[in-house]
Amino acid sequence: TSSAVRVSGVPVGKVEAIRLVRPGLVLVYVSLREDLAPKTDASAMVVSIGFVGDAVVDIDPGKASQKLPKNQPIMGTQQVGFTDRATQLGDRADSVLIGAQAIVNQKTADQLYATMAALQGTLKAAERTMAVYGNPNRGPTAEISRTMTSLQTLSARLDSTLANPALARTLSRTDTLTGNLSAMTTQLAVTGARLDTVLANVSAGRGTIGKFATDSGLYRDMRDLSQSMRKLVDEFQKHPGKIPVTVKIF
Repeated sequence: TSSAVRVSGVPVGKVEAIRLVRPGLVLVYVSLREDLAPKTDASAMVVSIGFVGDAVVDIDPGKASQKLPKNQPIMGTQQVGFTDRATQLGDRADSVLIGAQAIVNQKTADQLYATMAALQGTLKAAERTMAVYGNPNRGPTAEISRTMTSLQTLSARLDSTLANPALARTLSRTDTLTGNLSAMTTQLAVTGARLDTVLANVSAGRGTIGKFATDSGLYRDMRDLSQSMRKLVDEFQKHPGKIPVTVKIF
């Protein structure tokens, strides 16, 4: 109660009480100013004035010549307010959302079905792959098994070979031979250096061999002596009796 009663938008009274007569029929008791007398053709309307459901009663006093009898009800209506319009819009929005949801649900269902089909295909491919890789008698698993067996056999042979005493002796001999070869290489390097020195001295004419190699006069004398010896040998071979041989015994 205490809601205003207006005429042409001007407050002229207030609501005193509200009583529900039956569903769809409400009786509103109002008090008006004494100078305001509704006519027999008067009408009323309940109007919402806010967002929270506040309402006022707008009365049209009427234009008839006769006044409205006391305690005679005025037939009224209810204006569709903001809240009612919002409710109607909400209902319409719900309908639209339900339709949109149905469309979205259908698209979602189609996408979900496609996803499930793809997933099923992937699972089948995975099963086939696992069947190939899980078979120890064929496929990559069999190849890996054979390779591992070969590696184990080779490893066992290497272990047996390395544990053989003959290999240890051979490796020891090899180490000794390597040491001897290293010492020989060092000695050859020293000898080569010495030969380089000798050849350098010979080329420079130093020492007996150097002088012999570089003295051209000595070369000619040796050549003449060789020729004389050859002539003597030839003469002896041709006339062995002409060459006297004297033997002296001391």
